[in-house]
Amino acid sequence: MRATELLGCTVYDSDGEVVGHVHDLRFEPRPGTTGWTGYRLTALACSDRAAVGHRLGYAQRDMAGPWPLSWIFRRRGRGALLVAWSDVTSFQRPRIEIRCRRADLRSTAEDAS
Repeated sequence: MRATELLGCTVYDSDGEVVGHVHDLRFEPRPGTTGWTGYRLTALACSDRAAVGHRLGYAQRDMAGPWPLSWIFRRRGRGALLVAWSDVTSFQRPRIEIRCRRADLRSTAEDAS
């Protein structure tokens, strides 16, 4: 599977409600037996808003930049939600279904703190 297959997909919760569109992927390192470290997909970041600020790194608290941009992008990014890859029950591009409800998901802002 390629990242481009997931980016832009619409995520639906267990009630059939739209969670948002996938705008970022979260990975964690996975040690390899040959010394090479691979990465494992752990979560999808979803939002119903444009994710330009997130892609530029403004979702991270340690990102420094012109204060108006930091303020605007962080404010707009508050609605982004993290969906654990383990919660995905179905993936048929462009639709991703998850086992939990939108209200049970944590925000990317909680993850960055």
